[in-house]
Amino acid sequence: MLMDEHTLKERHPNTYRYLLQFKEKLTRRRDSRKFYAKGNQWFRFLRPGRWTYITKEKLLIRGLAKVSCVGYLAKNTAFNGANCPALILDGADPITIMGILNSSLITYYLRSICPPKLQGYRRFNANNLNRIPIPQGREDLLSRISKLAQELMELCAIEEQKMTPFETEKVERQTRYKKNETDELVFDLYSLSAKDKDVVLAEIKSFSN
Repeated sequence: MLMDEHTLKERHPNTYRYLLQFKEKLTRRRDSRKFYAKGNQWFRFLRPGRWTYITKEKLLIRGLAKVSCVGYLAKNTAFNGANCPALILDGADPITIMGILNSSLITYYLRSICPPKLQGYRRFNANNLNRIPIPQGREDLLSRISKLAQELMELCAIEEQKMTPFETEKVERQTRYKKNETDELVFDLYSLSAKDKDVVLAEIKSFSN
């Protein structure tokens, strides 16, 4: 809980006197075009949040990118939220959803609805991510997508280790294979025709180069 102004003044007088010099500037700070350090909380460092956002599993999305880039955060982890919004899923398996969101099909879809930026980038935001329909009743496909997403996470962890050029090439090859396999499963999940698959992959290739 944020310390109130009176407590700050009583317990930490030197800090209070220092901050008081900048009170006018501090109260003018904005976050998403809104003032967040007003009244007796003018010295607030960050905007208010919710503890439940930290305690739950969540997916973190790169807010500005050419393709969907979604990562997993375990329980009891914090996130900034400014250019990397997060999704907290109630009742859905986050690993499965991460695999779907990172697919070429969903990237193609999000690029069509998310605000465009310079040089082919898009602003991926939580509102548009929440609008993605997830087909139900295909547990076989969802289970395989989840397994591949977990394997891709493990490959990412390996990539962070020191490896020989041969080991690096091997991991990169496995990663490409599993990403392509995930794409095919997601195409099947949404019942895309062969023609529609070609359209999506051609579009993805055009702005990924």
